[in-house]
Amino acid sequence: MVSVTKLAKINNPKGDLYKIFRSSSEDQEICEVYFSEIKSGEQKGWKSHEHMDCLILVVQGTVEFSFKYDENIEKKLISSDDYYLLTIPKNTWFAFKGCDSGTSRIINFANTWHNSDPGISVPI
Repeated sequence: MVSVTKLAKINNPKGDLYKIFRSSSEDQEICEVYFSEIKSGEQKGWKSHEHMDCLILVVQGTVEFSFKYDENIEKKLISSDDYYLLTIPKNTWFAFKGCDSGTSRIINFANTWHNSDPGISVPI
């Protein structure tokens, strides 16, 4: 099941600190971190990764994420202002859409290399 976790922001008069990721286990393995852009009104997906768990943070703009469970679709709208970490387990069908006036950007902390698990993609 997909989860959304509020991340820590530490206020500092000289410039705030934003925690991005802290492993819940010393055994947690992050193999790759990458940015993905999504243009306003465009949608990427549907896709499902067989081996990759995705930890996604919206770092610029607003993105609508859609998750397909059997015949049900769940949607979550996340803005960079919200500062949430989205956890998408492997074998979860998902898509995402840029909802900002400009390009939105997400960062993915993946537990496998992107090209070793390209996932399955189907047209929307």
